Order: sequence, then C-alpha cells, then structure tokens
Amino acid sequence: MPAASAVRAGGELSKSFVQSHPALAGLDKALGWMIMIFLLGLEGSTLGFAIYGFVINPAALGLFTVSACVCSFTITLLTFMLWHTFCYYDPRMRKIMTTSTRFTPNGFMRVGFLPIPAAASVGLLLWVTAVLVSPSIQGGALLQLGTAGGLLAWMPTMTCRASGVERADYLTSWDARMERSAPSAHQASIARLLSLFGAESSETVARRADEGSCFMAPYAFTQDDVMDTKTGKDLLGITNLNNPQGDTEGRLCMYHCVQWQSINLQTLLTSSGTISVGAGIVVVFTELISGKLGLPTITEDTSAPELESLINRIGAGSWSRALMKPFQTSMVACAIPILAIGLYFKYFLVGKIDADGYSTVDYYVVYCLLYSVSIVTLMRMWHFFECRPQLYTKNLWHDGLDNFIVPLQSLEDWTEAYGKGEIVKIKDIGDHLCLVSIDLYQWMHLRSVERTELLVNYCRRPSQGGTEAGAKLQVVAPCKVTLTHEVDLGAAGKCKCEKIVELPAHQELIVVGWKNELMVKVNVPIAGVMETVSIEKQQCLEKSPEWNKDIFDTMPGSVDGQDPESVSPFSKRSIQPLFQRPAVPVSALQAQLLTLEQKCAALQKRVEQA
Repeated sequence: MPAASAVRAGGELSKSFVQSHPALAGLDKALGWMIMIFLLGLEGSTLGFAIYGFVINPAALGLFTVSACVCSFTITLLTFMLWHTFCYYDPRMRKIMTTSTRFTPNGFMRVGFLPIPAAASVGLLLWVTAVLVSPSIQGGALLQLGTAGGLLAWMPTMTCRASGVERADYLTSWDARMERSAPSAHQASIARLLSLFGAESSETVARRADEGSCFMAPYAFTQDDVMDTKTGKDLLGITNLNNPQGDTEGRLCMYHCVQWQSINLQTLLTSSGTISVGAGIVVVFTELISGKLGLPTITEDTSAPELESLINRIGAGSWSRALMKPFQTSMVACAIPILAIGLYFKYFLVGKIDADGYSTVDYYVVYCLLYSVSIVTLMRMWHFFECRPQLYTKNLWHDGLDNFIVPLQSLEDWTEAYGKGEIVKIKDIGDHLCLVSIDLYQWMHLRSVERTELLVNYCRRPSQGGTEAGAKLQVVAPCKVTLTHEVDLGAAGKCKCEKIVELPAHQELIVVGWKNELMVKVNVPIAGVMETVSIEKQQCLEKSPEWNKDIFDTMPGSVDGQDPESVSPFSKRSIQPLFQRPAVPVSALQAQLLTLEQKCAALQKRVEQA
C-alpha cells in the first residue's frame, strides 16, 4: 500500500534527469514546496488582514474585500491542489476532490478540477455584491462638492478605494483601458508593507502623496477624509483626488465605492438565479474553449485512424516531449507555468481588460474566468509534471470519471500500487475481467502505457448500431458461453440441451446480430463445428486490419518509450501490460511445421515422377 502522499516517479519517469540525480531531486522538491507555501502564505495573510480589517471596522467595502480575497485565495488553493495532483498521488487529496454534494454528485473533477470551485467563489462574490452591498465606480471629481456640483457621489455608509488610473477618453474609447495603470506607485506599496510591520503609521502612509498615486491608495477612505461633513465644505490640500500626483497628461483617478444595501426577499430570490447563471459561465466557457483548443477527447466511436493520429501526436518522438525532457519530473518546472499564468493575469493583464479597474467585481470575475480557461486548456494538452501530452475520454473529461474493462490481475496490481479501495470495481465480467470506475485524478496517475492501452480497448468495444453483421471480433480473455442444441427424443418429443463452453483468449468471432444492447450473437468454431452463441460485448474487441497495426499491438514500447514491463509509479514490483498479447501456441507451430514437411514431401514426389 503506498504512502499517504507518494511522488510519481516510476517507470520512464524514474530515469529522468532530475530523478537520476538525488541531490538535484531533493533541491527541486524543497524549492517547489517553498514556492507553493510562500504563495499560499501570501494569499492567506491577505485574506487574514481583510477579515481582521472588517472585524474592527465592519464597512461595506470591508465585506466586499473579504469576499474578493476569498475568491483570490480559492484560486491560489486550487493552484496548489493542481500542482500537488500533478506531482503526487495522495488519497486524501483525491477524497477532497471526489466529495459528493447536491450540485456535484461526482465531486468537482469535471473539466479539469478548476472550473467548479472557481465558479463557486465567483458566485459568492456576486451574491455579496447583489444582495448585501452595492458597488459602483466613481471618478475623483464626483467625490468633492467643488468639482461634482449637484452630482456628488457620496451616499450613507459608502466607503471608497482607488481602483485605477484611466485615460481622459476612457468613456468613449475601449482601447483606453489598455493604458490603465494601478492607482498606487511602487513607493506607496512598499510603504504599506512598512506600515504593517510598524515602521510607519498607516495614516502617515495613506496620506502621503507619492508620485503617480491616487488619493490614499491602496487604502479605503470615507467622505470625512475629503469633506468636512459638519460644514459641507471640501477639505483643502488634497492634490491627487481627481488626477494622479504629478500628472501632466490629464489622466483620471477612478474609485471603487461600496455601500450597504437593504436586504429583502425579492432581491434575494431574483439574484440567486442570476448569480447561478453567472457563476456557471465560468464552467461553460472553460469547457467550450478547452474543447476547441485542447486535444480531442476519445469516445467509443473514435476510429482506428483517428486514434492512431492522436497516439502519434503524443508519442515519444514528438518535438514537444524531446524539448521538455530535461524538465521531466521537476516540481519547480511544474509549478512555474501554473504560477506564471496566474501572476501575469492577476497583476498585469486583467487590470487592463476588465471594465472597472483593479480589485473590483469585474476584475475578480475576469481573473477567475481567464485563469480557469487557460490552465484547463493547457492541462488538456500537457501534463506539467510528466512533460508530455495526455489524452482523455469524453466522459472522463466532461463528467470526471469513466468506466473501463481490465483484467482482474491488473486491478490487484493497482490495488497494491494505489491502495485498497482506490480503484472501484463495479462488477465482474466473466472469470478474468472486471468493469472498474476511474476518475480524472486516478487517470492522471496511471502509467502512460496503461492509459493508452485502455483507450485503444475503449475504442475497440463493439456496439449495437456500430458493429454490423459479418464484422469480426475477438475474445479479450478466456470466457464461458452457453451452447444450446435441440435434441430429438423420438416419441418423447424434442428438448433443448445446454452446454457451457470456454472460449480461449483471442478467439475470433463473426457477428451474426445483436440480441440486445449488451449481448451480441456470434458464430464461433467449437469442436470443429461453427456454432451460434451469445456473448457479452464487454468481453470482446473489434478485429480488423485497422486495429491490427503495430502501433496498437506494440503500444507499451512505442508510446511510453520504455520496455512494456515497467514498474508502477509507487511499487518496486514489475507490472505487466494490462492485456497480454496473443502468443502462438507450440502445438500450432508444430502443426505448421508438419504441414510444410508434408508439402515438401509431396513436391519432391511429383518431381521424381516427372
């Protein structure tokens, strides 16, 4: 039974450059964990400060900030879980992902782990901003009476925070947002960190107008900070409320303002449906775009040429695998693309393409959507830890799990490698096969040879409507069929006699027709006589010249770039290929030699007679 958390470095992976150097593997592991722990700590502390700030000052903007930080922390937590999934097999992590809920009966594995939790965090943020608080974007000119006139934006309980610096024509030009910049200069951000450690007071940092910063960025402020509420007059000396400090281009400071709103049942009910649809868009868009850009998924209707093309694309000779081979099994190399994409989106791209600027509702919705789509699409094409492409079945990708037929011996090997109860057996099929359920998490941890062999046999399954009369099948493993004969007893009449006959593995069958969706009628030679019997379709595979190509028959060596007999990712014991290849019996070879000898003797006799 494997350890609670086992590194995936067996078979071909054990020979990678990183794993071949123990010191380098140890350093790589330490750095990988340091990166992920630092990221979790950073986002976790941000969430902690947001909660603390809301507790000591329960303002509407504070509640929004907590919700936004929960959304951001969820994405970070998902990033860590995805990295951990690539690098380790951990039953505890799989249990979290497969936990059934009312809305996710198979857990949240469908469409690559990320979309469902990301949609849930977006849903929380949308619910808070639709039911509890009311956000809006205001220009700095609307926050003081002297520049707002009769359009003063302040409302009771409203709190604001700078959200971005816009071009003067931002209302009429869409591309203006591409020149949007953050509302606080680097000096202000550094000063904020100093204030957290007590080097400077928050009030001093907030009111210091650094070059390029908007008023009190990145802190929140109220009407009292810009106006004297007793006299209704503007406070003097504020130089960066409408324009950034030192601006000469007419750029404008924009502010994200949030206030409490009245809660009523009608708003609660109408908002719930809208929020569910809005959050569901994250899942729908991720599924749609990853399907368009990623590698095609496999179905039972995938033809041999289509599967052959896909296997060649992910084979050991592909340029992508050769290029990335030095980084295979590197935890740091696995973490870098996941983190780089998230950091690029969060701190650069999203703030320039969303509608309202930094740290707003649209900012977090766009961030979750883009990150989910990007990572899932890459995951559909590439395994970050193994540094090679990976294929999925349609059900496995869209539902999170699928059913496969494997020998009972293979199930025992998996049980030893992954732990008791990890691979769930649905039912036995005959005496040698069984139907098992494999989820997306488990699929990513199977050996490449196992995944590809399962896919080949998945596509070779016969089906009613797809496999016509006259088609050839072959038996996967020895199986028993019932042979029925009608016997004439003379005066006593006729009776039916049944006999159980065992067909050898790889026995050729000819389809006669279908008894039902699960049972196929076939002709098979038994004791030298062609008999018609019924057999479960799950015990057969299609047999045709297309499926008899070497790429399918010698698949373990050609796909994984290693000997067919390799070790499991977590066990030192050798594991054979799932389905043993048909071997020519000794008796058959002897018969062929005897036939050739007879033919030679007959030919020699004819020559002598001539």
